[in-house]
Amino acid sequence: MTRHAIRNIAFILLALPSLAFGAGNIGGEGPLLAIHAESLAGPDSASLSGSWTFAAGVKMRKGARFLKLNLGAFLSYTPGQILIANTSYAATGFGGELVAGCAFIPVAKGPILPMLEGNLTLGGNLLRIGTPPPGTDSGTLGLTYGVQLVFGVQFKLFDQPWQAGVIYSVKQASQLANISPFSLNSLAFELGWMF
Repeated sequence: MTRHAIRNIAFILLALPSLAFGAGNIGGEGPLLAIHAESLAGPDSASLSGSWTFAAGVKMRKGARFLKLNLGAFLSYTPGQILIANTSYAATGFGGELVAGCAFIPVAKGPILPMLEGNLTLGGNLLRIGTPPPGTDSGTLGLTYGVQLVFGVQFKLFDQPWQAGVIYSVKQASQLANISPFSLNSLAFELGWMF
């Protein structure tokens, strides 16, 4: 796949939530430009445990007063290491995923809006291993899927609407590094600007 094709796919993924829901307003709704820093965890037998993933994307939220639908798309980069049979190897991962679910925002208006969000995730991950162990490909592509819970708040800072939260993800890939399934569980911090 060429860089031009990858750039076009990334643009479509990031624009999809805005096209589906349109622009919204402050108070729990609207587009959110977000970044994540995720700490990955998993078994020593096969995981990216100890590595960090950095992600950026767009999320939309729209719906009734307290319960709102979510739709989002994120691209991620994971520099770090992969653990295979208790041995560490240098690895780099690239991913993209769609998230869809709902958010419960119990307060309609105020300086701080607490929220609880639940999402299903579906995407893909390309993993490259610098020096793979015998019987393992240096580059593998896997389908990723899972669930995530987000505990967060929306607030105003410098007269701009922001969102911050903690994301707990239980996720796995259909296969990575010739291991099926492959754990991608993580705990992440999210910071986003609502526009």
